[in-house]
Amino acid sequence: AGGMGQVYRAAHTRIACTFAVKVVWGDFAYDPQMQSRFVREAEVASCLSSRHIVRVVDFADENGALPYLVMEFLQGTSLYDLIASAGKLEPTRAVRIAEQICRGLAHAHERGIVHRDLKPENVVLVQEDDEADIAKILDFGVARLRDGDRLTGFGVAVGTPLYMSPEQLTGAELDGRSDL
Repeated sequence: AGGMGQVYRAAHTRIACTFAVKVVWGDFAYDPQMQSRFVREAEVASCLSSRHIVRVVDFADENGALPYLVMEFLQGTSLYDLIASAGKLEPTRAVRIAEQICRGLAHAHERGIVHRDLKPENVVLVQEDDEADIAKILDFGVARLRDGDRLTGFGVAVGTPLYMSPEQLTGAELDGRSDL
C-alpha cells in the first residue's frame, strides 16, 4: 500500500496466472490532468521490457472507475526487508544487486523515463529458475506522476527525502542521473 493507492493480488479468470493490480485512489484518481498523465505513463511503463523492471501487462482508466495497473505478480522480498533482516549485505552480493538495478534503470533512461522514487522498498528480489537475487524495480511510470505536474504545489519536491537527489529536493528538473 502507498499514499496513491493499494496493490491487490488477483487471479486471471481465463489464464492460469496471478497478477498484481495497483488501484489508484484519492484526489489523484479523479483529477483529469492526473488521469491523462497516468495513461501516458502507464503506456510508457508497459513498453518497458527489462528483466529488472516489473512488467506492466494492462492498465485502464475508464470514466468513473478508479484507474488501475495490472503487473506481473512478484514472489519475493523487498530489498528494504532484506537489509532490515540481514543487516549489511556482503559486498559481492550488494554489487550484483546494484548492477541489476542499474541495468533496469539504463533500459528506462534510454526510453526517456525517470523513476523519481527509487529506494529499497521499490526493489524486489525474486528467484527465477535456479537464480536467486534477481532484482526487479517497481513503480515505474507511477512514480513520475507524483511531481510531474506539481501535484503538491509549485516547487514542492515529492519522493522519499532519505533517497532523494539534491536536484529533486530543490524541485529542479530531473533526468536519469537523479535515479542513479
